[in-house]
Amino acid sequence: MTAGFSVRVLGSGTSTGVPTLGCQCPVCTSGSPRNHRTRCSILLQHREHHILIDTATDLRQQALREGIGHIEAVLYTHSHADHVNGIDDLRAFS
Repeated sequence: MTAGFSVRVLGSGTSTGVPTLGCQCPVCTSGSPRNHRTRCSILLQHREHHILIDTATDLRQQALREGIGHIEAVLYTHSHADHVNGIDDLRAFS
């Protein structure tokens, strides 16, 4: 049963985020909110349980923006920097 289950995309940008520093392409210079994306991370929620997939470098910003109050578990998809460098921000949830 999936009642109460949700998937929240916290970030869907590239490994450098969007806009990319120093880039002058139309996407990076656009004022459109859809062209401002944090690095990849997902929050799975089932009732009061929260599982984070990847601790993106932007985790602090994502958690503040989404009002995330607790995380019970973390699943890492792979060990690239843009998926693990936010690990230090997990201390706020312990």
